Amino acid sequence: MQRAKRGISIMVGSGVIEAHGSKRVTGVSIAPLNEVGDTVVGPAVKMTADTVATSGGWSPVVHLSCHTGARPVWNDDILGFVPGATVQKQLTAGAINGAFSTVKVLEEGLKAATDALTHLGMAVPTVTLPEAQIVEEGKAMALFHIPHTKPTSKAPKQFVDYQNDVTAAGIELACREGFESIEHVKRYTAMGFGTDQGKLGNINGMAIAAKMLNQTIPETGTTIFRPNYTPVTFGAIAGRDCGELFDPKRYTAMHAWHVERGAKFEDVGQWKRAWYYPQGNETMQDALNRECVATRESVGILDASTLGKIDIQGKDAREFLGRVYTNAWAKLPVGKCRY
Repeated sequence: MQRAKRGISIMVGSGVIEAHGSKRVTGVSIAPLNEVGDTVVGPAVKMTADTVATSGGWSPVVHLSCHTGARPVWNDDILGFVPGATVQKQLTAGAINGAFSTVKVLEEGLKAATDALTHLGMAVPTVTLPEAQIVEEGKAMALFHIPHTKPTSKAPKQFVDYQNDVTAAGIELACREGFESIEHVKRYTAMGFGTDQGKLGNINGMAIAAKMLNQTIPETGTTIFRPNYTPVTFGAIAGRDCGELFDPKRYTAMHAWHVERGAKFEDVGQWKRAWYYPQGNETMQDALNRECVATRESVGILDASTLGKIDIQGKDAREFLGRVYTNAWAKLPVGKCRY
């Protein structure tokens, strides 16, 4: 009654099959679906809208448990994966096990704490759980891919992985081209490669692949999730390996001489190479002009000890160089050098 007074319309058994607009949403097309939600069974109705909201239901975030070596197991009651048998000293409780009500979360939390204390040989205190309201919820519909009046490959893009722009059409194409392992589908499409490691769209993507391969979601399986569980900055990973501890500076034998004459340095790899020698308020170009004139009228010095050197010896040294390098080494007299 309240929704009617507020002008809220509920269209049961229907789905938003298409969103309209360019830089933002301007409307949607809504069509009735069959009971299993895989076919449009009636004409679409176009409605004006500036926002599209969707509820994907609850899905356990099993990534952290997978990092310990446990393989996830499909639970058809909650339409999601839960942690499988653990290979480490690991206890799980609550939503990760598919327990989404407050009552079940408290019960599983108490059991996990009791098991941990028992394993440690510690006394288990008597704990009375607080009362919580039991809210009965109906089972979610296994609707992983909204159908369209056109085939998926010709319908508007249906994004599955929002971080890498993976579409339902891309997943179906991967399966048609013979990528039947979910790990191969992942690499063909980049599904689940982002920093969320598939937390948003992987279940939908696996369901689409399973449908294309004519098998169940547990038969299709899930991908391996990489650490970290949440994004971590490179600074945190580097820790103390930063600055000169991570990228040491290298100096030539003449470095002190360059410093005494006021040289400005440029980084060449890890080497500090003298760049130019400004005097007074000279700009770099002023200093270069003066140094070029000085070198032309007298003599200049280049500290090229930062360059790599290879010492090749033997009677066939020139012949060897001629086969691996472009200069005419055979014409180079003994006792001479070439840059």
